[in-house]
Amino acid sequence: METDPRTRVLVAESNEPVRKAITSALIEAGYAVVEASDGLSALSVLAWVPIDVVLLDVTDPSYNGLFVLRHLEPVPPVLVVHSAFTFESPASVREEVGCGVFRAVQKPVTPEDLVDVIDDAVQELTGTLALS
Repeated sequence: METDPRTRVLVAESNEPVRKAITSALIEAGYAVVEASDGLSALSVLAWVPIDVVLLDVTDPSYNGLFVLRHLEPVPPVLVVHSAFTFESPASVREEVGCGVFRAVQKPVTPEDLVDVIDDAVQELTGTLALS
């Protein structure tokens, strides 16, 4: 997918090698990427940087991702939740944060598959996702 170079994705992932792999795949796909190593850093980034899509691991060890989701103001247009769902099911995440979650993705997942999900999120955000 050819992306608008201004489309910014926040990758909030505590596992550095995973975060770097996701970031590399997103940059290769044409996205501008901002990284956060934990939920607190993600909230800080969101307070100062306009972000289009958030890729958030809800099982972050330092700040539970659900805590982060509850404190997003304003809520970015699209959230993609990336999690092992060790403690939370996809249904409970959606129930907790409502329609702010574009898609809940369960680990393990490849960076390339996450790029596909983010492509879908951006297409929906811009109104170009074909109706099935």
